[in-house]
Amino acid sequence: MDSWKEHWYFGLPFLIIGLFVIFILKDYSLNFKYVFSLFLILFLSPLILDIDHRLGKVREAIIFLGLSILTIGIIGILFDLVVLNLLISGMLLANIAFFLTYLFPHRGFIHSVAFVILFNILVYILSNNKGLTVLNILGMYSHLIGDKIPFKLV
Repeated sequence: MDSWKEHWYFGLPFLIIGLFVIFILKDYSLNFKYVFSLFLILFLSPLILDIDHRLGKVREAIIFLGLSILTIGIIGILFDLVVLNLLISGMLLANIAFFLTYLFPHRGFIHSVAFVILFNILVYILSNNKGLTVLNILGMYSHLIGDKIPFKLV
C-alpha cells in the first residue's frame, strides 16, 4: 500500500474487532490515560511501521512532536522550570524518528513480526494493559498484511 490513508482504512476492520474483544472482556476503563492511549493506538498502530520511510507522514509527525516537546522544554528553562523530562523526551522522539530511516531500509526490520513483538512489549510495559497491547498488535499486523509481507520474521 502506498499511502497512510490506505493503511489506516485497511487496518480499521482489525481495530474494530479488537475494540469488540476489549469491550466483551471488559478490559477497559474511562480514565484520561486509557482513553488517550486508545485514541493513539487507533490512529497510529496501522501507520507506525512506516516510521522507516523517509517521506512518511508518521515520521514527520513524530519528528515535529519531538521538536515541539523539546522547544517547550527549552522555554521552560527560561522560566526556571524543571523540564529535564521534556528535554530528554523531545530529543529522543525526534532523533529516533529521524535516524531510523538511516539505520533501516524501508520495509526492512521495522516491517517485520519481530519488530511488532518488540514494540508491543514496550507498549505493554508502558500501558500495563493487555487489551491495548493486543489492539496495537492488530493494527500493526494489519500494516504487514497490507504490504503483503505478513510472515516476514526479521
